[in-house]
Amino acid sequence: MKYLKKLYNWMLHWAETPYGPIALFLLAFAESSFFPIPPDALLIALVLGAKAKAFKFALNCTIGSVLWWNRRLPNRIFCLVVITR
Repeated sequence: MKYLKKLYNWMLHWAETPYGPIALFLLAFAESSFFPIPPDALLIALVLGAKAKAFKFALNCTIGSVLWWNRRLPNRIFCLVVITR
């Protein structure tokens, strides 16, 4: 459990740096495949710090998350085609 708490605190420290949006994108991308903590905590911290950029942060997070799904989409379609035949 300490491991997850350390990861969570490490993720939240990015909200205090100028690289927060880049970290949000990378965390969303990683979370959609292997990272155990969702980027929502970082998204909330960034939005509370700069409310005028809330939609930009949300779009950034969404694109990072969906980008990984789109990369796996051809494999999913191939599996569906092979299985249904």
